[in-house]
Amino acid sequence: MENIKIRKMEISDVEAVVVVGVEAFRQSSFYRYIAPDEKERVRFLETMFRQRVVRGLAQNKTDLAVRDDGKIIGAATWVPPGEPMKDEHVPQLVRGIRHLLSGYSPGVVARWIGFYEILLTSMRKSVQQPFWSLSPVVVLPEEQGKGGGSRLIRKKLEEIGSLPCFLATQSAANRDIYGRYGFRTTVEDRLGRDNGREGDIVSYAMVRPAQCDPKVELL
Repeated sequence: MENIKIRKMEISDVEAVVVVGVEAFRQSSFYRYIAPDEKERVRFLETMFRQRVVRGLAQNKTDLAVRDDGKIIGAATWVPPGEPMKDEHVPQLVRGIRHLLSGYSPGVVARWIGFYEILLTSMRKSVQQPFWSLSPVVVLPEEQGKGGGSRLIRKKLEEIGSLPCFLATQSAANRDIYGRYGFRTTVEDRLGRDNGREGDIVSYAMVRPAQCDPKVELL
C-alpha cells in the first residue's frame, strides 16, 4: 500500500481510467444482468465510464489511485452536494440516457433506465441534501485488496467531514466493506436474475450518516 498515491485526474488520464472501470465491472453479476452479451457489455461500460470520467474531469471530482510506476489502478468519482432532485427532473435525465445509449439493444436500454429510476427513488428515500455521493469507486481486479480502494475512500471521507454520503452497490461483499466506513443500508431493491447463474441482483442503497467518524480501518 505504501507505493500507492492519490491524486486528481487529469485530461491525459481519461482513457486509462475508462479501462479501469471496464475491467473492474465487466464480469460483475449486475452488468451481466444489464448487458448479457459480453461484447455489448464492454461497449456499454466504455460508454458509461467515459461519460462519467469526462464529467468528473470537468468538475474536478475524480480521484485516482496511482502506483509509483505511474500505473492507474483505481478511481473514485465524488458528486458534491447540489439541489434537491424533483419529480420534473427525472424525464429529462431519462431522455439524456436514451440519447447516450442510442444504438444499444432495447433490452440493455430498458434495464439501465429501469435501474436508474430505481436508484433515484432509493436516493430520495435515503438522504436529503446537502450530501455527497460516491459514484463509483473502481479498482483493477488484480489490484483489489491491496489498499488502493481504501485510500481513495478514506481520503475523501476525511475531507467531507460531517456531511452525509450516499452510494449504491450491487454487490453484497462490497456492501459489507462499505459498512466498515460507516455506511448503512437504507433500501434494498431487487432488480432481476443474474444471467446464466442463480441468484437475484440486488441494489443496496447506503448512507454514511452525518457526524460519522472518518478515521476507520484501512482495508
